[in-house]
Amino acid sequence: ELDAEKGWKRSLAAVSLGLQRLRSRPRQAFAIIAVGFAYQLVLIAAAALALAIVALEQASLMAIGAGAAAGIRVTAVQSLRWVAGRALPVLSLTVRLVARTLLLAAPFLAGVGAVYFALLREYDINFYLKERPPALLLAVGLVLLLVLGLAWLLVPRLVGWALALPLVLFEHVPPRQALAESARRIRGARATALRVLLVWAAGALLLSLTLPPLLFA
Repeated sequence: ELDAEKGWKRSLAAVSLGLQRLRSRPRQAFAIIAVGFAYQLVLIAAAALALAIVALEQASLMAIGAGAAAGIRVTAVQSLRWVAGRALPVLSLTVRLVARTLLLAAPFLAGVGAVYFALLREYDINFYLKERPPALLLAVGLVLLLVLGLAWLLVPRLVGWALALPLVLFEHVPPRQALAESARRIRGARATALRVLLVWAAGALLLSLTLPPLLFA
């Protein structure tokens, strides 16, 4: 019976058995650890590459948009060449933006982990999904509060950083100063910036949903 078995105890028993077998076979243990470490490095490298591609793509689109606003036609190849000369500052800004975002989110993520360990680790997850005990409802409520708190803290800062990339690209502001300078300049127009970002996000989502079916129909 699911309500009579504690999922975390079964998990600990499985881990303990695995560790005992690995102690008796040190070469295999080393190989498993090496493969796991390499796998984590590959995941980190893939995530970093994805972020770099997104950052350079946005910079290229901004170059095309700035050219159009000035009455100058900028081709995709020209924008890529222009962005290539500014790749290091763009990537440096991306690293700083991600690091600050993770730093702000860390306490809330830790809070989600604490909720899990305090309320949801006693039984298997299937038990909670099937029976829906009060502990599950309490955990969902606490996690929702944490998510709302994170949004309350993070959204204004992300809006304030909206000008950071244009400042780096077009005004040559150093990446270490771009986030603070962006927040300073946008301080009196956060509501307008938020509306623009929401419209942009909605348009991007709409295009991502409608273009692929049209292109590959």
